[in-house]
Amino acid sequence: MKKSLRLKSNNYRIVYIFAALTIFVFTVSALYLSTEKAKKRENFWVATKSIPLGQLIKESDVELQPFDLANIASQYLLEEQSPIGLFAKQIVNKNELISQITVSKRTNYRNVSLKIPNGHLPPNLKENDEVDVWFSDPLTNTSTLLIPKISIVWVDELNTNFGGVSTVVVAIPQDMVATLIKSSRTEGLDLVQIEN
Repeated sequence: MKKSLRLKSNNYRIVYIFAALTIFVFTVSALYLSTEKAKKRENFWVATKSIPLGQLIKESDVELQPFDLANIASQYLLEEQSPIGLFAKQIVNKNELISQITVSKRTNYRNVSLKIPNGHLPPNLKENDEVDVWFSDPLTNTSTLLIPKISIVWVDELNTNFGGVSTVVVAIPQDMVATLIKSSRTEGLDLVQIEN
């Protein structure tokens, strides 16, 4: 009886040792494969700050970071595909990978500076917000959507009193520049913020 208990006990030890060795080999193999995979990471371009629509991408706007993107890697700009000197075709947020479809060699957007009374601006307006531009005609007492969904490039410090005027720079399609400038001369513009 004692001999059979000792034999069973030895068999359990052998099973435990074999299980421990199996787990050890599996863990070491997983770590090895993980380090090999990490070596296959490639450098991709990432925005270091938000880049407004239509803006020329500068060296200070982007940096290289290593990623393993596997099957979707072809959608993003690799190290040798520098976005510096290209234009943003859409808003690029801070820490966002630069996609091939978000940059272009040319842009049809122009930056237009507008002086708008603070009472005609959303209170928390900031860079990269999207707004609709409305024109209000005081003579006919009507409002018309002038330009839908444009991007804010820069906002002057908004004064809190309604009597102040702030400078806002917007990126608009080139063919809308004349219309916007003409409308801005009458101080009838309102920027209406689009909530995402």
